[in-house]
Amino acid sequence: MSFILHPDFNNKIFVKDLKLCKILVEPILDLKWVILVPMVNNAKNILDLDQNLQNLLWYEINLVSKTINTTLKPDQLNISMLGNKTPQLHCHIIARFTHDPFWPNAPFGLQTNPAHPYELSDFTTSLLQINP
Repeated sequence: MSFILHPDFNNKIFVKDLKLCKILVEPILDLKWVILVPMVNNAKNILDLDQNLQNLLWYEINLVSKTINTTLKPDQLNISMLGNKTPQLHCHIIARFTHDPFWPNAPFGLQTNPAHPYELSDFTTSLLQINP
């Protein structure tokens, strides 16, 4: 059975597949926001993954986080797995800056400015360089 991505992710920008996760980018101008989605059907929580897959997920979160940190040098890196709205395991990695319009609050559910993929091309290009 092939992996089925939840429809809530259809409006995200696909960057690439890692060994476990799809790298998606939230198409907004206000923040640099990555979503990692483990390609495991029916996984809603990290506990739905066996220990090896949990370790691989944390490894890939670390890879993406280091790339964002090196490329953008944010003031803070927010990493979260909520799943309250979208019932498919995923991890948000958000570069935060003291000058972003939502600082210091969490940006979830707030009004954001949409971006076209070309406006995020430098960011997505840096993510394409990730090699596990």
